[in-house]
Amino acid sequence: MKKIILAVATVCMFGLAQAQETATISQGIKVGGNLANWKGDIAGNNPRIGFHIGGFIDIRTSEKLSIQPELLFSSQGTKVEINFFGDHYKSRAVVNYLNVPVMFKYYAAEQFTIQAGPQVGFLLSAKEKWEGGGDSGEETISGLNSIDFGINFGLGYNINENMFIEARYNIGLSNLVKDAEGDASVQNAVFQLSLGFRL
Repeated sequence: MKKIILAVATVCMFGLAQAQETATISQGIKVGGNLANWKGDIAGNNPRIGFHIGGFIDIRTSEKLSIQPELLFSSQGTKVEINFFGDHYKSRAVVNYLNVPVMFKYYAAEQFTIQAGPQVGFLLSAKEKWEGGGDSGEETISGLNSIDFGINFGLGYNINENMFIEARYNIGLSNLVKDAEGDASVQNAVFQLSLGFRL
């Protein structure tokens, strides 16, 4: 996995270096909502609503192609609701990342883009918030890996020169659980809807 990420990073840096003289570069901010969940060897969980916010650089290398590196704070996780002996229990895993996606964008039309690219996420915090049975509490979730790798697929639409919307799905490739027993594996799965502003 590390070799793959290193190879992708090398290709990205080479592409950026080659495009510097002819590229059109813009930058800006983006903000939006997350519909986040955990998939894999986990049952009974449901998507959790979160958010993301951050900045980007859009490097238009040609009429049809651009590269968009981003730096995003992203609130993810999952939630569980169960009824147990007549009591209703709710638990939310609130897991925050600093995500660095690098999106390769193809302009199918002047205002419409098809996007894909790798992402690395750095774990900032992980907490479980629960309530039920007349009680509630919050505690830190331990045992999660500090780095998460994934791949993104998405679509974008330029409303005008300064504003755009994007829809994106992140497929987690890394096991979130550190020192998992046997073949147990849990990954992030996040749908994002963003509004972006070029500055």
